[in-house]
Amino acid sequence: ENIKKQIPLERLIMNMKVAKEGGVPVGDCEALIYMFPRTLESPMGYEWTHIYQYCFTKAMTFMKTEIPPDLHVDSLSDYDMRQLDDLKRFIYQKRVQNRKEKARVQKKEAEASKELEVKSVQPAFF
Repeated sequence: ENIKKQIPLERLIMNMKVAKEGGVPVGDCEALIYMFPRTLESPMGYEWTHIYQYCFTKAMTFMKTEIPPDLHVDSLSDYDMRQLDDLKRFIYQKRVQNRKEKARVQKKEAEASKELEVKSVQPAFF
């Protein structure tokens, strides 16, 4: 729950970074939250465990929280970093897709409500 509260602030920071440097506006907190349900399903392989610990380290550093030394991961290999970047791109695509779908549904509902709107008409006698 504490990490979820950090996502809007991290998104704002990531959007500013993307505007200057380019990249994907998805931070480590959001990637960590996205991976969390997967960790509950079954054990992950070494690479993804390492990526998860890296995101955990970055998220806890962002929140200024102390990290146990056995969970502290400062860097990733090039391969793991590419995997994390691919995950962040996937998360961003899903976020944009969800936003477009939500806008499309709202537009349909607005059009449907206009069609159902009944206007009372006063009969004119003269």
